[in-house]
Amino acid sequence: DVCFIKSMHTDAINHDPAITFFQTGRQLAGFPSMGAGLSYGLGSECKDRPAYVVPVRNPLEIAGSLESQGDMPVAEGLALWLAYMQRVEAFVATLEAGVVHVRYAELLDDWRGVARRIGQRLDLPLRIEARASEVDDFLEAGLRRHVADDTGFDAALARYLPEGSAGMIRAIYSRSLERCARDATDAVAARIRAT
Repeated sequence: DVCFIKSMHTDAINHDPAITFFQTGRQLAGFPSMGAGLSYGLGSECKDRPAYVVPVRNPLEIAGSLESQGDMPVAEGLALWLAYMQRVEAFVATLEAGVVHVRYAELLDDWRGVARRIGQRLDLPLRIEARASEVDDFLEAGLRRHVADDTGFDAALARYLPEGSAGMIRAIYSRSLERCARDATDAVAARIRAT
């Protein structure tokens, strides 16, 4: 099933700020993306290999945030999330480089632990404490104003989208959460092997 939403229009350029928000956690340009912040900002000793980090956030949180900022209604925010994550999945499928999926909530709750896990998973030695104060300032407490629990996710999606679109979002979000769990488990296994 495919759903085309033909009622979306705007007089402003809203998609670029929304994509920037997905990648950096901020709507305004000028902040590093997750992978850049971890592999270069924290100081990877390996400069010749790219690192890709996919932050996975509940699509209802993102759509709610975009709506509260006056950028777009929830249904349009969900459609944007879907289009973005479809592109992410297609890109990740073509990579030979390492990719790590992390839950956005875990990143905000314990960025040091998540960064260590990413470093282990990608075999990237990161100097986490070298820029810790800057990261702490960047990940301010008020960054996450919209929280959506995964409980009741299907019912909440159904309020905004037809079943075909909701099903696609559900499938991609589920795969992304599975990748988060797999990558976290792989990092723990790598740590155990190293000891």
